[in-house]
Amino acid sequence: MNDAVAKRIGWAVSPGLVEYEAAVAAMEERAAAIAAGQAGELVWLLEHPRSTQRA
Repeated sequence: MNDAVAKRIGWAVSPGLVEYEAAVAAMEERAAAIAAGQAGELVWLLEHPRSTQRA
């Protein structure tokens, strides 16, 4: 990765729990904005509440 690419990548940290569905919606919105050239990539550090469901 070159320096120009590294500078276009944003970082976000969510201090509390983020519901899975809300995170997926935000991710889909961001992906659409990236595809449209309206946003850059983002590394998002977050934690989901513990789920009692198993895959």
